[in-house]
Amino acid sequence: MKVCLLRGNYLDKRWTGINTYTHNLAEGLSLAGVEVHIICKKNLANFQDKKINNIWIHTIETNEDSSYQFFLKPYMRKKVKKNKMIKKLIDLFYPIYHCYPIDNLRYSYQVYQRFREIDRRFSIDVVEAPDTGAEGFFLSIFTRKKLITRLHTPLYLYLKNNGVKPKFEHNFQNFIERAQAANSVLITSPTSFLSRIIVKDWDINESRFISIPNPIAVDKKKLDEKARKQSYILFLGRLENIKGIDVFLKSLRIVFKQYPAIKVYIVGGKGFGSGTYHQKKLERRYRHYGKNLKFLGEVGHDRLLKLIRSAKIIILPSRWENQPYALLESLSCEKMVIVSDQGGFKEIIKDGYNGWLFEPGSEKSLAKTINRGMSLNLEQKRFIETNARKTALQYDYSKVIPQFIKLYSAIRSNKGYYATKI
Repeated sequence: MKVCLLRGNYLDKRWTGINTYTHNLAEGLSLAGVEVHIICKKNLANFQDKKINNIWIHTIETNEDSSYQFFLKPYMRKKVKKNKMIKKLIDLFYPIYHCYPIDNLRYSYQVYQRFREIDRRFSIDVVEAPDTGAEGFFLSIFTRKKLITRLHTPLYLYLKNNGVKPKFEHNFQNFIERAQAANSVLITSPTSFLSRIIVKDWDINESRFISIPNPIAVDKKKLDEKARKQSYILFLGRLENIKGIDVFLKSLRIVFKQYPAIKVYIVGGKGFGSGTYHQKKLERRYRHYGKNLKFLGEVGHDRLLKLIRSAKIIILPSRWENQPYALLESLSCEKMVIVSDQGGFKEIIKDGYNGWLFEPGSEKSLAKTINRGMSLNLEQKRFIETNARKTALQYDYSKVIPQFIKLYSAIRSNKGYYATKI
């Protein structure tokens, strides 16, 4: 079987949720004997398309010249460059042309062109595209019988839960994301929670949805005692409203009263749009906590896992989540997690069994839950950590990847899946 995955930022060093999912799915499928092809943006000028760890990487050039003339034949591009009138028109409409929904639409067309080349050479059976960014929009129009849309968090839900009022360009982006999903042969989601929302908001028949969790590679080795330093509380998430950074920072006033010596580390970079906070401003605002509170910014994946393994408690106070890898990887590392009682969290965490739940948006509830977790004795703490790992094993490659392969095989053989137009 040959599967193509779309992820424009696949070669980025930033391990966002969608990047992590794409890396894990590609690796898991490859280990299971599936031929995997990935279409992404070229991040280096000298990068050549190649096969890395049994996974084909196909890149798309996205520089300015190729972006505003992507629909022209090479010989026509030379004529356009020499025409001063056309150049002036391009300069005039440049700000509109390069707003992000137009960029996404243009990139989606480049993806379609690139896929046609790859399909002719390799005969791809199934294509999977993320909802975010609508990378598969043109594929959903011309190659929809092969296309699956994977739900992560559509833009309209991100804006709504981040307190950002949508503008025209947001509404346009929402339209093409919805159109891609509606025209796909099937839609998958890691949680039934998100599927129910999309069925209602996008008016798509629920029979078109299948829930398959995000896959992770659970380390078979148990956490050693050296990694159980448990010397600090660790917040994971971008510095924005949707991730609940404001709720967490407000809760520290109560936590430090009871545990004045505890260290707190915050891992996460800037968010997107008006719902974000700037790290320097937060550092100044909370400087009275001194060395007890430290902002680490964005970190690489390897360092992130080290930080998780040595943390006492992991805090994920998001106002909205689907099925974040920060949670799955924390559970995999046998860590006690505290998460908000909403969304995809509720489908994974059972309060007092494999983690703790608190009232979303309430710093008092969060502080109370943190203090509760801090006060556990060794036996109670090991009970939570053991169950956390048992939960993580349910999302291991060995359990999840066969579900994807079964689904892809069904689509390849056309067993009852039909695409519909929006």
